[in-house]
Amino acid sequence: MVELKITQEGKIDISENLVSKVAGKAAVECYGVVGMVSKNFKEGIQKFLGKEQYDKGIEVIYTEGLCEINVHVILAYGGKIDAFAQNIMDQVSYAVEHYIPHMEKIVNIYVDDIAIVN
Repeated sequence: MVELKITQEGKIDISENLVSKVAGKAAVECYGVVGMVSKNFKEGIQKFLGKEQYDKGIEVIYTEGLCEINVHVILAYGGKIDAFAQNIMDQVSYAVEHYIPHMEKIVNIYVDDIAIVN
């Protein structure tokens, strides 16, 4: 659980799943994103998920008050990868801040593959 706020009345925690859904939704709406990639780090297997299961391409790690959001994407061939990645980073940061304010976060973009789109 991600600890969002502590007050005298109690505390507010949110799940990593909620963070991944907000971040994933923002990522798949970005220009140039073809799909998300689920990574099974234990076995080293990558699975293409398309845009339907966008939250599965997000890894959320919460430690000591900082939420690290790792976004694994497949981009369309033909564009500047750094521009696509920066746009995804900006949009994910904005969406998470909009829906979950006051959460300390960093957003990392991992371009796992490119796809040739007709």
